[in-house]
Amino acid sequence: MFVASLAALALLFALPAGAAAKLPPSGKYGCTLLSAGQYLGDLKIKGDRYKVNDSAWGKMTNPSGRKIRFKTGAWKGLFRGTWGRPESTVEIELTEIESGYESSYCTKES
Repeated sequence: MFVASLAALALLFALPAGAAAKLPPSGKYGCTLLSAGQYLGDLKIKGDRYKVNDSAWGKMTNPSGRKIRFKTGAWKGLFRGTWGRPESTVEIELTEIESGYESSYCTKES
């Protein structure tokens, strides 16, 4: 009886499908500097790996919600990100780690 109660309790607190932390969808993103509207280049995402323009592939993680941490690669130590789905696209906001300023954003290309 006690084991059955524990199993029922575990099911009660289980996360619903899709509630686990996720990374942005794979694909190509065009990145722009907010203050100048200047095109910065391309961000390519495949699973938990990312590549900026012609850089080497790096790893990114998702600590919680829709946050992104760049663990290795070109943006390690420079940016952290938050992603979402405004309107009908996917967008990543990049925040400079040193200043805390949201300096750039990347929009998924079709």
